[in-house]
Amino acid sequence: MKAYMIADLNNPTSVKYTEIALESWSKQNLLDIEVVQCYTPDTISELEPQYNWRALLHGMQKNKQSTKSERAGDITHWQFIKKRAESRERFFVMEHDSY
Repeated sequence: MKAYMIADLNNPTSVKYTEIALESWSKQNLLDIEVVQCYTPDTISELEPQYNWRALLHGMQKNKQSTKSERAGDITHWQFIKKRAESRERFFVMEHDSY
């Protein structure tokens, strides 16, 4: 099955975790993994206004605004939800540190 592994290919730590994760998954021979660049605080300016951002609802962050990094992560995942809805393709989405 197809899987997309989210990583920041401009961040050496993320790249290292991605390499470790890919190595661990290669032993399973279960998924066809494609590494994709995540959105970052520097790359969300065009997409950020498309979402209706509200105050957070959980735990210690209740009623606070999400950070740019949190929004970048949310947008990265929401773009995969959109891809799934538009394509009807079945796939997994995983982070760069998955095993």
